[in-house]
Amino acid sequence: MNNFLISLLLFVLTLLSGCLKPSLRLDKKSDLKNQSINDSEMSVNDSLSKSKASPPVYILGGIQHDKMYSNFYNPLRIFVEGESAEHLVVSARGGRLDTIDKKKGLFQFYDNHSGSLIEIVVEDTISGLLLGKSFEVVPLPAPSAHVWKNMTPFRNKSSFNAKEFKLQNALVLIHDVISVPLLCGASSYLLIRIDSKGRRFAHLNVDKAGVFDTESKKIINAAEKDDIFIFKDIKSDCTPSQVKSIVYIIE
Repeated sequence: MNNFLISLLLFVLTLLSGCLKPSLRLDKKSDLKNQSINDSEMSVNDSLSKSKASPPVYILGGIQHDKMYSNFYNPLRIFVEGESAEHLVVSARGGRLDTIDKKKGLFQFYDNHSGSLIEIVVEDTISGLLLGKSFEVVPLPAPSAHVWKNMTPFRNKSSFNAKEFKLQNALVLIHDVISVPLLCGASSYLLIRIDSKGRRFAHLNVDKAGVFDTESKKIINAAEKDDIFIFKDIKSDCTPSQVKSIVYIIE
C-alpha cells in the first residue's frame, strides 16, 4: 500500500512538471514579445530624436496665422532655430513669392485674387524635412478714418474740445489690423459742420495726402463746443473698399 501511494505521488509530480514547463515557455515568449515592442518603440524614438535634432522650421505670416490679404504684399518669415535659412527651399503653390532676405528667411507673398487657397512649402535640404502651411487669400479690409495733426505721431482720439480740434489738419486712414502697417491719406471726402444753432456748412476736400485745404481749415477753425463735424464719402487710392464715415461732437 505504501509502495502504491509512492508510485501515485511520483506520477502526479511528473504530470505537474509537464504542465509547468509550457507555462514557463509562454512567459519567455511574452517577455520576447515585450522586448520586441520596446525595441521597436526605442527605434521610433531614436528616429524622432534624430529628426528633432535637425533645426525646426516655423512659418510665420498671414493674418490670424491662416489668412493672406489680396492686393497686398504680405510679410512672411521662415524661422530656423540656431542657423541661417540659406539651406531652405521656399516656394508658393499659388500667388507670387518674392525673396527679401534668404539668409534671414524673409519673404513676401502677393496675390491679386481673393477667395483662393494657397500653400507655402519649405524644404530643408539638410534634414530632408518638408513642411507646408495653407493660407486663405481674403480681401484687404477697409481702413478706418481719423483726424490728426499731419507729420506728428498718430494718436487715436475719439473726442476733442474746440482748441484741440483746431490743431488737427488732415484726415488719415489706418488699418486697425496690426499685421497691416499701412497708413494712407484720404484723397477726397465731404466735410460737414453743424453748429449749435443747427446751421450746416459743407465742403468737398480733395487732397492726395488727406490734408485739409484752405476752405476745410476755415471750417475747422470755427469749431465751438457742441458743434458736430462729419467726414463722409471718404475715398482713397489705398483701398477700393468703402471707408466708414466718422462723426465728432466737440466737447
